[in-house]
Amino acid sequence: RHRPPQLGSSTRGHAAATMSTISRAELRRMQLSVQPPEMTNSEARRQQLKKLSDERVSHWPNTLQATRKKKENWKKEKMAAEELNRQKVDREEAELQKRLRIESIRRANTILY
Repeated sequence: RHRPPQLGSSTRGHAAATMSTISRAELRRMQLSVQPPEMTNSEARRQQLKKLSDERVSHWPNTLQATRKKKENWKKEKMAAEELNRQKVDREEAELQKRLRIESIRRANTILY
């Protein structure tokens, strides 16, 4: 098989490009296959009802999703409260260490003088 050389490029060591010809109908079929399908009235209605249903369910407290969310919020609040408690303990410990340091310096000064 003989392929004519491409203009402006060397074909040594490179595979030459091949071309195929397709009909307009085949091109149209390919274009339609990659486009999202057109929405029918019944499909639009079904999606609208699904959205409405999901909106209603989102306010119900007894669903699995609501239970998970409640548990997640409880854990976040618990962790935040524990962190505040740790910060309070850290401040108290720092104050205690400061008083002990001052007292040690005072004692050392009285021994020296």
